[in-house]
Amino acid sequence: MFAEGWFFFEKYAKIYGSERSSAASAEKGTVIRMNLDKIIALGNGVTVFRDGEKSVKVFVGNPGAGNLLSEAMKQAVMYESGIAVPRVREVACADGVRAIVSDYAAGVTLGTLIGKSRTEVSDCAAQLVGFQRKMHEKSSAMLPDVAERLYAALRHPELPQSFAADAAGAADMIAALPYSMRRICHGKLSPDNLIADDCGKLTATGCGDAFSGYPALDAAITYGRSLCLYGGTFAEEYLKVRCETADPIDDGVLKCGIAIAFAGVGSDNRKKLLGMI
Repeated sequence: MFAEGWFFFEKYAKIYGSERSSAASAEKGTVIRMNLDKIIALGNGVTVFRDGEKSVKVFVGNPGAGNLLSEAMKQAVMYESGIAVPRVREVACADGVRAIVSDYAAGVTLGTLIGKSRTEVSDCAAQLVGFQRKMHEKSSAMLPDVAERLYAALRHPELPQSFAADAAGAADMIAALPYSMRRICHGKLSPDNLIADDCGKLTATGCGDAFSGYPALDAAITYGRSLCLYGGTFAEEYLKVRCETADPIDDGVLKCGIAIAFAGVGSDNRKKLLGMI
């Protein structure tokens, strides 16, 4: 499928070295100037560069070869399953710098298209639901189970114990889900990692949390992430559109998804989410 490539990485290491302090400042919330021809995204512990038709996701610090290969494997499994994600070209390491090199996905995120008008919100929600439903038609035994991640999220020290208790029964049900009912799930799909090109074709990025499991849980994670990143208006519209095209999400499952989303965002967004649940 792919192999860890130890190739000539000087160009990326040089770019990373010159921008490393800026990336660290950005993680602390400092406003910095960026060369947008090189950096295309800053995330939690990662900086993503564009190099022509390639996207280079550089990991800040040392994530470990196992974590790096795990994320690349998940992305490759989704790609080979026919899901619209960038093709993994190489996994690279040089001078302590680790990166995943993929095809560059041109376009803008759905998050940038969400405006104040109800029409734009509805259209973006419908596109997100449509992409997710097609993904949930696929299955793969090569993706990990979500149970460990789910139980860890419910034990998060900042999550109210009463909220976690309400989700406990649903968590046990999800963990015991037969393999025949498990489908490919992105694990953190939301408007910020779904890219629309000029023709409207959608591509999902950020596949490091993908799992094989319950589609309704994946939708609940999307709802939780949308709540804190885009507010209640978009999140509720997403949930409404999703429930119009699939069975309603059980309240316990919804809480499980919110808990996973809660554990996966920064402290400011966790505070925001606490005020909404």
